[in-house]
Amino acid sequence: MRILVTGTRDWPKDTQSRAGILVAISDAAGDTPAAEVTVVHGGARGVDTFAHQAALILGFTPEVHPAPWNAPCRDGCKHKPRKHPSGAEYCPAAGNYRNQEMIDAGADVCVAFYVAGLACTGTSDCDQRAVKAGIPVVRIGAA
Repeated sequence: MRILVTGTRDWPKDTQSRAGILVAISDAAGDTPAAEVTVVHGGARGVDTFAHQAALILGFTPEVHPAPWNAPCRDGCKHKPRKHPSGAEYCPAAGNYRNQEMIDAGADVCVAFYVAGLACTGTSDCDQRAVKAGIPVVRIGAA
């Protein structure tokens, strides 16, 4: 069983909010033996970090797909590279490319964590890509 987790970097850090991620991942896994569950995430702070911790606590295997922020823009990019405050250029679509990579790796379910009042742009992007790929999405905190 592969559980794709997506969510905001600004997820609350309190114990109850982090526990909610653990419960949602556990619920998504159902009765699947822990050794057969992989939790796929993007390796960012916030939800991804808490999902990684939850996977380890539950005995699941975490699979990290970090965004290639330092990679140049791809030929298909419809924008120009942006400058980080450090002066380094980065591709603003790196998160979208990472989301597609996670979708292409396959998942049985996507659990998307939203915070009311936040744009959650990356979460929405991954959520929409999952729907388009036919992956069922469980939305937590969505309005």
